Amino acid sequence: MSLHPTSPQERLEVLDQIRGFALLGILLANMAFFASPVVYIQMAGIDGWESLGDKWALWGIQFFAEAKFFTMFSFLFGLGFVLFMERAEAKGYSVLPLFTRRLVVLFMIGMIHAFFIWAGDILMLYAVLGFILLFFRRSSPKTLLAWAVGLWAVPVVVVTLLLAPGFGGEFSDPQWEQSAYHYIERSIAAYGSGTFLEITAQRMFDYLFMAINSIFVAPLVVAMFLTGLYVGKRRLYQQLHQHETLFRRIRLLSLCIGVPAALLQVYSHQQMLHTGLTLYQWLHFVSVCVAGPGLCFFYITSLLQLYRHQGWQRRLAYLAPVGRMALTNYLLQSIVCTLLFYNYGLGLYNQVAPVWWGIIAAVLYPLQVCFSHIWLGHFRYGPAEWLWRSLTYWSWQPLKK
Repeated sequence: MSLHPTSPQERLEVLDQIRGFALLGILLANMAFFASPVVYIQMAGIDGWESLGDKWALWGIQFFAEAKFFTMFSFLFGLGFVLFMERAEAKGYSVLPLFTRRLVVLFMIGMIHAFFIWAGDILMLYAVLGFILLFFRRSSPKTLLAWAVGLWAVPVVVVTLLLAPGFGGEFSDPQWEQSAYHYIERSIAAYGSGTFLEITAQRMFDYLFMAINSIFVAPLVVAMFLTGLYVGKRRLYQQLHQHETLFRRIRLLSLCIGVPAALLQVYSHQQMLHTGLTLYQWLHFVSVCVAGPGLCFFYITSLLQLYRHQGWQRRLAYLAPVGRMALTNYLLQSIVCTLLFYNYGLGLYNQVAPVWWGIIAAVLYPLQVCFSHIWLGHFRYGPAEWLWRSLTYWSWQPLKK
């Protein structure tokens, strides 16, 4: 296999490929939330699946996907901000009003997604937190890295301070658990047999519940934003062959950190459910905060290494159109999966075991690859990207090639 330097066009191609790969991970990680009231099941402290096959499927998703891909998208969002600034300034646009409008439009798309399609939306959170990038757009790479590390540490320190006094006992509240069981029954009734209006009401409730809890995730998201901004400022995505040693070191370090942390993530989650001990709740939270970025960077640097080989370039090229239509494909995943699981579709909510979730993802994702290739063979942008771009620039963009 031969290696060669990366051209300016190729450096954007590899970012699209990473984004396309991230969509596969996002789909896999989100399957539990599409198919079941997993948030409330965990809140109740119960193990919802008994068969060994289902347990292994869950453990696999937790190890390889959970928290590894929203961190990857957060990183790419920050890196994308650098590219957005460069293009806007090259065309004579002012970055501040243009990026503000871009985030407002993203928030509106996210609101429609969260309230009318699926409650697990991440777009509104990205839109709100994205404004923080504007305050760091002139910051030096050193400053960005320091803030990223500090923000990553914030939720770890806060949760440690909150839970440390109870390390010796159980984290249990009968009223909390009773509420969780009520929410489980309410979700199954709404999504499994409710009308569209009842499902919409449940969706809004679920989104608001998860939005409140996202306060613990927000610092990690911003930390990954700033890490992406750091990489963009240092131009590490350009001339990949010149940074091979750095990427190799990051890959080895992230593997050595990410794998043990991901194993601890799976183990502590099981112990948390079975024992209810506060110590395991803390271990689970901390391991997620470490394993997420750890394996995220391992995946990214591994893809960058593979991309430098011409044989792998041809294989990875299939992912690029999916990444170019990331917003469209993210929304499509929600549309297809809610049609599969909700009552206004096939109504399979809480009826499909975890062992099938990976199979569903393995069928849906190749269909998205085919769709993306066909669509971009005729059009410049995905439909959601075209709308986002048009409203950002306040001018209808040419869609057909």
